[in-house]
Amino acid sequence: REQPLFWEWRFRNFSPPIDRSPQLAIREGDWKLLANPDSTRRELYFLPDDPMEVDNRLEDEPDRAEQMFRKLMEWQKSLPAGPADPTAGTNQWDWPGKN
Repeated sequence: REQPLFWEWRFRNFSPPIDRSPQLAIREGDWKLLANPDSTRRELYFLPDDPMEVDNRLEDEPDRAEQMFRKLMEWQKSLPAGPADPTAGTNQWDWPGKN
């Protein structure tokens, strides 16, 4: 695929907290960025090495994450307005080492 793939989930997620993703995502090549529009959550994964998406590379690749986030926000602006559940994209999971 030559163009990025984008998606959005603006509804309540009844999954266990560990399985709740941010509202927006972009897949560009081997990289996937998940983010909330208000920047409360951002996760960046290199899928060939991490297909289960457990090693957040955000701190290792800040420039890539920012560039992908800008594309994601530009794409989101093109979507029609609609209601969003206030709990969409939240995750209160107590990740080890993330106090």
